[in-house]
Amino acid sequence: SYYYLAKIFNMYYKKLFLIILLFIIKSTFAQDFVRIDLRIGDTSVNHVNPEISPFDNYMIWIEVDTANGLAGKVWQCGIDPNTGDLIPPDG
Repeated sequence: SYYYLAKIFNMYYKKLFLIILLFIIKSTFAQDFVRIDLRIGDTSVNHVNPEISPFDNYMIWIEVDTANGLAGKVWQCGIDPNTGDLIPPDG
């Protein structure tokens, strides 16, 4: 019936209004995100499968030589939780 369709139409516009309102509020208070990328490691080496531990701020990765693709080293280091720097800086 007409009443049922009007009720559904009214609910649709309420949801649409709330979505638009939330988008406007979020856009108003949005902060500019500045990404700072810092290249670590040798560019001639393929850093495979970096893993960051959920506890104790450690990182482990495999460094594969791109010349032959067979030789590699496993590295482990700490991560400074305040700066993201590696401890020690050379892995």
